[in-house]
Amino acid sequence: SYTSAVESAVKAFQRAKGLTVDGIAGKNTQHALFGTVEPGTGDTSSLTMAIYPAEKIDWYTGGIQQLWPKGANFKVYDVKTGIVWWAHRWSGGSHIDAEPLTAADTARLCKIYGVSSADQIASKNLWQRRPMLVTIGNRTFACSLYGIPHNYPEGDTISTNNFKGQLCIHFSNSKTHTSNKVDTYHTEAIQYAWEHAPNGHK
Repeated sequence: SYTSAVESAVKAFQRAKGLTVDGIAGKNTQHALFGTVEPGTGDTSSLTMAIYPAEKIDWYTGGIQQLWPKGANFKVYDVKTGIVWWAHRWSGGSHIDAEPLTAADTARLCKIYGVSSADQIASKNLWQRRPMLVTIGNRTFACSLYGIPHNYPEGDTISTNNFKGQLCIHFSNSKTHTSNKVDTYHTEAIQYAWEHAPNGHK
């Protein structure tokens, strides 16, 4: 419920962030609150990423779909290499359907996979799930990446990122496109990310 107390808190937050103080949690307020930027905006060259003790969050009951809404961008940390890249969520009902935000992010993704182009992730069939971390606000969540480009052209909403289609990011109990079941490999990658998070886990 958007009570008067919530409105007052929103106004206080807006005042502290130098935003228009109207008590409405609109687009600019929510971007400031969750540390997100609109597609194609913001300092996408910044790869500094705060990592807190990792949490596992349930896709259906934990609130991750609201924390990472469609259209929002977040930095993602590859646990095994330490490489950080920006991911843009464009869709996803059973997990996050995302794209690298920029061509530079696709290059970082290729470095993670040890290839020179995103097409090689597919041609070499590098389907193995990768343990990842994403920080939203002051919380860090364990997740799993399926990085093979797919669903082209429907899943290709950023024409300049050198990545044809989408990739998928899973959280605890999220399901795959094809089987509509929780994937064992994603579950294992999430567990690995949680156990090997740089600053421990909750």
